[in-house]
Amino acid sequence: VQGSTYRLQVATDAAFSEVVLDVSSADTIYTIETDLETNTVYFWRVGSSNPCGDGSWSAVWTFVTESLPGDCGLGTAPAIHFFDDFESGAPGWSHNSVTGPDTWELNGGITGSHSGSYVYHVDDYDSYSDQRLVSPAIALPAEGMPITLQFWNYQSIEDSSSDCWDGAVVEISTDGGNNWTYLPTVHMLTDPYDGPVYGLSDLNGWCGDPQNWLKSVVDLDAYAGETAQFRFRMGTDGSVGVPEGHLGWDLDDVKVQSCTEGVIGLPFTDGFETGDLTVWSGSNP
Repeated sequence: VQGSTYRLQVATDAAFSEVVLDVSSADTIYTIETDLETNTVYFWRVGSSNPCGDGSWSAVWTFVTESLPGDCGLGTAPAIHFFDDFESGAPGWSHNSVTGPDTWELNGGITGSHSGSYVYHVDDYDSYSDQRLVSPAIALPAEGMPITLQFWNYQSIEDSSSDCWDGAVVEISTDGGNNWTYLPTVHMLTDPYDGPVYGLSDLNGWCGDPQNWLKSVVDLDAYAGETAQFRFRMGTDGSVGVPEGHLGWDLDDVKVQSCTEGVIGLPFTDGFETGDLTVWSGSNP
């Protein structure tokens, strides 16, 4: 007796008490369109039905979703060394400008925050400026790679046809802020710089008009064991800034993370002994 419809369940646990997908289909191949968490073990099973009734559930199989930059691999767990969502006044942060005004401030953001009510915002000023936001000192672990700086940012910063009139970069100091090192694109595991920034003497940086909230992940493995500060730097040229108001750059949910031994993941299996493999996949925005 053949099934006429098939019911697929996907869960985060083998007991299927946390089901994330439950669908029925007459097809024997199904592509998951629901967003799934990255770097996660999922459990799945299939049941069949026909006009005579419902069959039993199949055996339970597993699959593992792809890890993204900054994720801790299966067998490890994230260790958070610093986190600030700017909801408590941002203690330990400081800001200044060496050219032009200092417009860094906690506010509601250009179009709202990534989370909560507050972001750190800086204007895309309509004349020359070099505005810097400096983090508290953060002790980086000596091991536990990958070690990453992660933050969410919204950009509405004046670009040109190919490069950036105004722009933003990230820098690091390991000597209490006496000296700063520019972090180039090679450190950017996501969101590489957009091009040379005229307002920062042609350092490669971010610009865009606008770029919606995006998670930036910065590789810090080269600085393992150091005590570091991070400087978020906005440079603008002598022209008009972003049309229709000097909008600028918003930062939210700044985090420093490493990876430690954690829950061991399960090996991948699709349950088929021979024949073609059906790739089950999902995405996470």
